[in-house]
Amino acid sequence: MPTTSTIEILGEMGASLSWLNTGSLGTLIVGENSELYVQANITSTSTFSLNYQVTSGSLPTGLTLNRDGTISGVVPTNTATIFSSSTYNFGISAVDTYKNSLLEGVFSVTVTQSTNTDYTSIFCKPLLHASKRESYKNFITNDSIFIPNLIYRPVDPNFGVQLTPKMLISHGTKKLTLSEYKAIFDQNFDRRKLQFGEIKIAVAKDTTGTVLHEIIYVDILDKYVNASKESIPTSIEYNGITYYPPSVDNMRARLTSQTQTTNTLNPRFTKTVQTGEFVEWGYVKFVPLCFVLPGKSKTILRKINNSGFKFNLLDFEIDRIYVENLVDEEGAKYLLLERRPPLHI
Repeated sequence: MPTTSTIEILGEMGASLSWLNTGSLGTLIVGENSELYVQANITSTSTFSLNYQVTSGSLPTGLTLNRDGTISGVVPTNTATIFSSSTYNFGISAVDTYKNSLLEGVFSVTVTQSTNTDYTSIFCKPLLHASKRESYKNFITNDSIFIPNLIYRPVDPNFGVQLTPKMLISHGTKKLTLSEYKAIFDQNFDRRKLQFGEIKIAVAKDTTGTVLHEIIYVDILDKYVNASKESIPTSIEYNGITYYPPSVDNMRARLTSQTQTTNTLNPRFTKTVQTGEFVEWGYVKFVPLCFVLPGKSKTILRKINNSGFKFNLLDFEIDRIYVENLVDEEGAKYLLLERRPPLHI
């Protein structure tokens, strides 16, 4: 039951604060992006800003309480065990700009794990010239396009507005050393170009069917994939030479054949059946622009279209592949790709 108290805010008597959620905030699966949050509601005639801070106990490892009450991050895998479930209890205060505690609550988060395999993500970013990087920066940071109060979890780096354009090749690949990834990338991973396609919208629902957020993204086109979404083969023999075509599908197939991968860490919208469709999408080639509050994406999409920004004028050349975290080192690392001669048949 929400906790309510009557307080004085900036000299104004009778303002009321209450938690919109207390107790259990939910269950997180190890490796997935947290969408948990705490939120206090203010009943007052004046505008007032709240921040949040942990006052007792601790959040699960890997999670951070942001100033707006969102809890961001990923709980890392405990490689010493396969199955586990742990509940973490902690206290949080809603504070004013002077750090005065106005409301306190007790919360909990349950973390479950069903594998001791530690996963990471594999991604690429377009190699943009300085002028185009500046153009994209001016576009993506424009608050008149990406309206702040329509953005979902704006201070959470895993959501909000995505300042750096990047495309995930794999959302869940077993953590290895850089040299082990280098051996995998020796086939089907070449320096090449992709293309930006249409700007699209999708919704992300939880297990009850409630829309948690919407996403606006740019579809990515791959010349090695036909209109039926069939990729060129992973290898082709021609004139006694074996070629390993670098379609994104083939990159993913190479990862799957050489190490362990999972689809459970794919973005929520790819595991949501979209309106008018009958199956989940699964993996999607996309560059996310922003995550939006439910029902608000069409407003921002209209702003994007009216801005005149043209994605087809940006070159999406891949010259390196990034690994988010290695088994022996944290932080994104990259491997440069070779420019191999194309196959002409």
